Amino acid sequence: METRTELFAFFGFALLLFVASLGFYLTKTVQTNPPISGQYELEDCKSLVYNEEASMNILFFSSEEEAVEYSSYLLQASPFNENPESFNFYYIGPDNYKPDCEIYKGAAVLCYDQEIIRKAASCPHDYIVVIDRQPLNIRSSAYLNVMSLNSRHSLTVFLHEFGHAGFNFAEEYKTDGRIPRGSENCKSSCEGFEGETDGCSQECSKDSYYRSIQNGVMRTLSTSDYGLFNSNLIREVIRSKKPVKGLTGAVVSEDNSCENQNYFLLKAQYLDGKIVVISKSIEPGCAPSSSNFESDFSYRVFAEDETLIFEDSRNLNIFTDVQQDGTEEIEGETYSVLEEGEIFFITSPYSESASKIEIIEETTGAETQETLQNLGGEVACHL
Repeated sequence: METRTELFAFFGFALLLFVASLGFYLTKTVQTNPPISGQYELEDCKSLVYNEEASMNILFFSSEEEAVEYSSYLLQASPFNENPESFNFYYIGPDNYKPDCEIYKGAAVLCYDQEIIRKAASCPHDYIVVIDRQPLNIRSSAYLNVMSLNSRHSLTVFLHEFGHAGFNFAEEYKTDGRIPRGSENCKSSCEGFEGETDGCSQECSKDSYYRSIQNGVMRTLSTSDYGLFNSNLIREVIRSKKPVKGLTGAVVSEDNSCENQNYFLLKAQYLDGKIVVISKSIEPGCAPSSSNFESDFSYRVFAEDETLIFEDSRNLNIFTDVQQDGTEEIEGETYSVLEEGEIFFITSPYSESASKIEIIEETTGAETQETLQNLGGEVACHL
């Protein structure tokens, strides 16, 4: 009897040990994937033109016909026509998702919110272009990496807003608005332009600043010409775009869909001279690569050993632009989020080793630190 009891005890202990080991193995297996805050549904991402991993990714929220029209126009314009292989184009059609755009300040179409950030993650995207039909007097806009284009405006408005979103250009017509930190196309004197120019003309956002071309596309939609100086700045940014290895969401091949990617998403607001993080999560999908310019705020993602994993910088202006029929110049207004306190979103490719993010408002140097560990939520298990 004693022997039987010992046998039962032995087998019972062995069974418990097996169950514990299995549980530990499954836990370790699952934990290699990030916790996802809600299983957000990605959309059907359609590839329009794919060249290579290192290319800039431009995502359209539009019909296929509109995506073809605008992307073809971009590639015909200088200097983009010199290296068409530097761009990949994708689109999400209105049958799948149509962004809910607002009329910002009653004057400009603005298609920017948490929903569109999450939907854009369905495709590789460094820049987002939303084509929306509004009355002719409603301005197009650019905010962070999102361009909201009124389809009633000429196609040159795409070049103009891309100048803001992709290359940190300030307005070259008079607005009295903020010139983004790090912007290179407006100078305080003609001597500030280094390299080829088409001339030097007074008035570039402000009366006291100068532009390098009399009438370029950053001043009038009657031309597609950025000018010699601005075109060289664009070439530099395109050349500087390199694929980032070892980060989920940073580089996506044609066959490597965003369904297998994840990214960090932070909701933020500028309050009392500091960028405040309202919420943070890990989301499914792709994140944009670095902008490759320096501007109003920067952020850096670090591992626990202080190794830099990812960094980026963006400007915090909302540019709004329109050119009325019969007029020679654009008119509009530039709104500063540093003054308005608008909500904006910060994204970074997901990395298992990421420990924290540092966010710096460059004008004041105010710094915000947030942990990127233990964000909670469900566990993504890719079987």
